Amino acid sequence: MLPEPGSQGWENMVDFMRADLDSDMAYTKIEITARKILKEEGRDFNEEFKKWRIEKNKPVYDMKVKCSWCGLDMGIKPCDKGQQDKISHSICKSCKIEIEKEIT
Repeated sequence: MLPEPGSQGWENMVDFMRADLDSDMAYTKIEITARKILKEEGRDFNEEFKKWRIEKNKPVYDMKVKCSWCGLDMGIKPCDKGQQDKISHSICKSCKIEIEKEIT
């Protein structure tokens, strides 16, 4: 579920998505690369992320992230308590390419 439009959560989500798009999906690419490396090492990205957050004394609340266009599971992201059973949406690389074709 998306944050309420106009809320701080909404604004944070939009800012993050704009920054990711402006950086040619750099944040998404970093996460994808990290997932591949950890998988090759036989480790799980989600578990490693949780361990890191515990070590840094960050709350361990996660929500799933899915592509809003195709439904691809894009992993998890930190969230506020009470949001952990909800789903956030982004856009995957394949859908971004398709959308760019439509608008150019």
